[in-house]
This record gives sequence, C-alpha cells and structure tokens, in this order.
Amino acid sequence: MKKLLLQYALLLLPVFALAQNDPQVYKYLTPKIMGIVGTPFKLNDHTYVIQTNIDDENFELIAINDKMGVLWRTTLKGYAIGAGKFKGQILAVATAGYSITKGIANPYTGFLINSQTGKAIQQNVIYTSTYQKKEWAKIFFSANDGFSLVIGLTDNGTTFPGTEIAYIDTKDITVIDLNEKLEAINIKHIVPNGGFVGVTANNKNDLFTFVIQEDKTLQVSKYESGKTVSSGSVIQDINLNNKSDIKYNNPFAGRSTFEDNAWSCASSTDQNVVYFAAAHKNSNRDRELTVCKINFNNKTCQLTSEPLEGKQFRSIEKNYVPFDKKLDKPTIDGGEYMAVRFVAENNGILIVAFADESIQESASKFFRDNSIIINGYDVNLKQKFQKIMPSLSDWQRALHADYHFENNSLYVIANTGKRSKETIYGQLDLTTGNWLKQEMLDRKGIGTQEFTDKNILWFTNGFIVPYADLKNAITYKKVIDLASYPY
Repeated sequence: MKKLLLQYALLLLPVFALAQNDPQVYKYLTPKIMGIVGTPFKLNDHTYVIQTNIDDENFELIAINDKMGVLWRTTLKGYAIGAGKFKGQILAVATAGYSITKGIANPYTGFLINSQTGKAIQQNVIYTSTYQKKEWAKIFFSANDGFSLVIGLTDNGTTFPGTEIAYIDTKDITVIDLNEKLEAINIKHIVPNGGFVGVTANNKNDLFTFVIQEDKTLQVSKYESGKTVSSGSVIQDINLNNKSDIKYNNPFAGRSTFEDNAWSCASSTDQNVVYFAAAHKNSNRDRELTVCKINFNNKTCQLTSEPLEGKQFRSIEKNYVPFDKKLDKPTIDGGEYMAVRFVAENNGILIVAFADESIQESASKFFRDNSIIINGYDVNLKQKFQKIMPSLSDWQRALHADYHFENNSLYVIANTGKRSKETIYGQLDLTTGNWLKQEMLDRKGIGTQEFTDKNILWFTNGFIVPYADLKNAITYKKVIDLASYPY
C-alpha cells in the first residue's frame, strides 16, 4: 500500500521538456491503466477532468489545468461508464466491474464529487439489473443540469475468454434520470420496433432513439425530459438494401473495434432537430452516404445522399492539392468499408466526417482508418464543401480522431503514419471551407509507439494531447503522457 501511495505521489510531479520550441511534456500522468473513458469534460475555462479505468474494478478522476498541472485526483471503486458536470459538482457513474466474457457487473453507482477538491460528497446505487445477458450503457449530460443513464439489454450472451462482440442486438432500453440526491426518477422502458442503431440527447435532456424497422425505414422517436412515453416519431425511407446494413456497435468493444457505422447528434440551436448519418448499401447494392435532418417541429425529414465509389475517391485523390508538400498524400481506398466517424452542428454548419476502414492481418491484427473526408452542409443539407485530412491511422486497436469547434473553425487531431507514429493537426475555416492549418505536431519527448484517441483537452489558447504508451499488447494496459501545444 505504501508503495502504491508513493507511486501516485510521484505522479503529481510533472516532468517537462525544457527546450523553448519543444512541446511541454508531462511524463507518466498515470501508471499502467486500462485507458481514458470517453471524452474529457470541461469543468471551466481553465480546467478539464479526465476519467480513467485503472482496471476492471477501479477508476480515477483527474483534474488538469491549462498549464498541465494536476489540481486533484480521486480514485474510486467500480468500472467507469462516464462523468460530467451535475448540479454544480461532478457526477461519475460506474458499474461494479466489467469482463469481456460476461460484460457489465451490476449494480450501477453514482458518485457526487466536489468539483474544487475532488473529494467524494455522496454515492448511491442508482440502478440494479437482474438481466442475464450482456448490457451496454451510455450517459448524457445536458446544459440545464439534466442527466440520463441509458442501459441497453442485448440478446448477446457470454463470449469465449479474450473475445468481444463488435455489434450487438438491443432488445430493450432502460433510461434513468437522477435528482440532486442521486435517486432514480422518470424511469423509461423502451422496446425498439426493429434494429436499434443509435441514441442521442439535446441540451434540454430530451432523448432521441433511432431504429431500422422491418420494412428498412428509419424510425426516429423523441422522449421529452421528465416524461416516460414518446411524444412522437418520424419515419423515413433511406433506401437501405438490408435492414441489417446499419448496426449498433458495442460501446465496450472499443478496445479492439471501430466505432458505429452510424452517427446521430442533436442540433445546437433547435431542440426539436436531430441529425443522422450512415454509410450503407442502397437498394441497388451500391455503397452510399446518407445524411438526414429530422425536424420534430413539423414531423418531417430531409435527406441527402452521396455515392461512395472507387471512381469518386480516385478523382478526389488525383485532384488533391496538398496544404503542405511535407505532408503525405491522402489514402482513401475504394469506399467498400467507408464508415461515419463524426457528426455535429455548429453555427448553422453540419459536419459529417467519414473514412474507409480495414483490418490488416499479419503476425498480428492491425486496424487501419484511411484519410478522413469532411463534408460541410448548411441547415438545409446543401453541401458547402468537401475536404480531406491526409491522416492514416494504423494500430493494433482502432484509433479515432478528435474534433473541436472554436471561433467558427473546426480543429481536427488524428494519428497518422505507419503504425500511427505521428500526429497530424488541422484547422478548417467553416465559413470558406478552406484549411487554415495542416501540420504535424512536434512529438519530442513522446515515444514512437504512443498514440492519441479522441480525448484532447481543448483550452482557449491551446490544447493538451494525452498520448497512450502501450505497455502490454495482450491486456492493452498503457501509461498516459501529456503534451501541450498552442493553436
């Protein structure tokens, strides 16, 4: 125990690179851990909070300021699902544990944490399931202190040791809201009318579910905050070849798989509008990208589609004009395995990012995400621009780019290079659709085997990149280092 305490005490002492032009580097923010959970959240203009799973039964919250100083760190029991701001403090949710073979171990516990000190104020069991098959869980925080825990009950049982289920069949969904005492309220039970493919929430804590029905149409249903039944649905034909062409990915299989092949998000300006995007085969068995705008003000759906064909991408590659000749040319491939990577709306511009994925089999398995294509649409789904980020993620686990909006720009950070040994950074002007920056980040002080995975800390004057140094390819345990950069 003394050795462990000493180890954590040493972690409070940052190790910085001293050369003036080099990035500041904080070595060994953590010892060997399972990894960072979800996306770090912004506590205030100068502080982010990172949540990590130390192992399958213990997690940690770490507050980091814009000077890369650790303000506090708190270790708690459980397998972390997520955390965010709640009632002026921090709410973290965890299960009793997790295993690849059995999945989530009940119960679900909420921890209320003092945002200034990191001390636990309260904890309470918020839900216990007796379901015998695997579950998945996601959490949503809204701007008005709303919170929802969404639990999916799947038709998937236990798996063999060392294996994970990539795609899951959700049979039932339970949604739990919490009051200030961490007591469960407004419990909803939702039975999807077909294949469940997504869920999102808006800033009012209204929930939206996405289902592919038996007739291959998309059904989007709205559940208003505080109510237990749907306030209505919108149904749209999206020209699917098979209803199983769009699937819902196992949120806990991120250790070894890519993200969902469909994404959804709520509008940032209209609480009755949500967006949905998916790459799939159409009724002619051709691959295409479909983007939908679902408007619950008038129960309508707008739709636009784009072919995902090899000829199209060869033309994009041929006509590509590099922002910097030092950067590699983009690699897109044929579109057969194109998948959506990001969807979000900012100041009247909808961004949809997608990339071609593949798995390279050699002595070991490598997950490859080719160059990212970024589409920009106006609020009527008219395409304003299409740009390329010449990245190439290539690693033993699926890695993901990070996206951030600031001052009418989209910032993107992604892994690139063989075995993802480099990090590419870009700034895209959302008004003109032109790149303002595309460059490789200086990685001095960061190891060649370290990678980033959609968990950047974005501040006003710069950003901090958590780099994961993989220490064990079997258990996937890693050490987290930090590097700080200006915009």
